[in-house]
Amino acid sequence: MIWRWNSADHVGLDETVFPLSAIEIKIADGSAVYDLVHFNAIAFRGPDVLVSLRHASAVYAISRAPGRIDWKLGGTTTAQSLAVEGDPEELDAQATSTTFAS
Repeated sequence: MIWRWNSADHVGLDETVFPLSAIEIKIADGSAVYDLVHFNAIAFRGPDVLVSLRHASAVYAISRAPGRIDWKLGGTTTAQSLAVEGDPEELDAQATSTTFAS
């Protein structure tokens, strides 16, 4: 095993953006289980791990040693969520164009 991390210890139930009925799975004995986060992808980047969680509609950067979530992109807003600073509409107004003559 390279690394172990349990999403239940770090990702709240309220971060699942799908209704429970949409993520319910019936197992062999007929009982229901729920795929609350559904890991899409995992990438090891130095001391961090990037994970894409489908049912949270977000990408998380996790510090591998303590297992702490450093930031979150997308999904519901949490303390680790990244935010846009400034008005993205202003970017178009400030854009300049360059003309190259031949």
